[in-house]
Amino acid sequence: MHYGIVQAAGGSIDVDSLLGQGAKFRINLPLVAARRGQDVPVGPTPRHARSSARSSLPRGTENLLLVDDEVGVRRSTSKLLSSLGYAVETAGSGEEALVILARLPIDLMVTDLAMPQMTGTELAGRIRQTRPHLPIVFMSGNMDSDQLRSEIAEGQAVFLQKPVTLATLASTVRRVLDAVAAEAKAEGIHDHASSQQ
Repeated sequence: MHYGIVQAAGGSIDVDSLLGQGAKFRINLPLVAARRGQDVPVGPTPRHARSSARSSLPRGTENLLLVDDEVGVRRSTSKLLSSLGYAVETAGSGEEALVILARLPIDLMVTDLAMPQMTGTELAGRIRQTRPHLPIVFMSGNMDSDQLRSEIAEGQAVFLQKPVTLATLASTVRRVLDAVAAEAKAEGIHDHASSQQ
């Protein structure tokens, strides 16, 4: 989890370990300076020139809902998705997510699997009762749901293994949204053709 947060911020973790002497972890983060309330990169760390790479990632303007009970993961992932142009709502639980979905137009949900009270798969089951076509991307360090494994195998669910890189997250979100848009367009063309016959 820590690796994912640091990597999402454009950094890295170096580890030195000696048997019987312990381990030392060094966290390297890009240098930033505050300017008018925003974090503006001053310069890349020696091994991480990520700003140009980030600008080449697939972007969008759709409304996303990010559900994760870990505050740090939720904040960092939300910032990453926002940096790609998406409007991001966040929820710390399944219950909170259901409230947001009831009042806001959401185009895609990204949810953690392992959450207290209501797991990601339980949340998806509740959502599919009222919004069966809402695309959902599941994220977790451990996929322990047989039902989800089955849905992934059948192409009905999308799963990302944590830690997730920004490039993987960006391409997956864009791919899922584009697939839904293409399907809706195809259905619209089919409905239009049927009505003309």
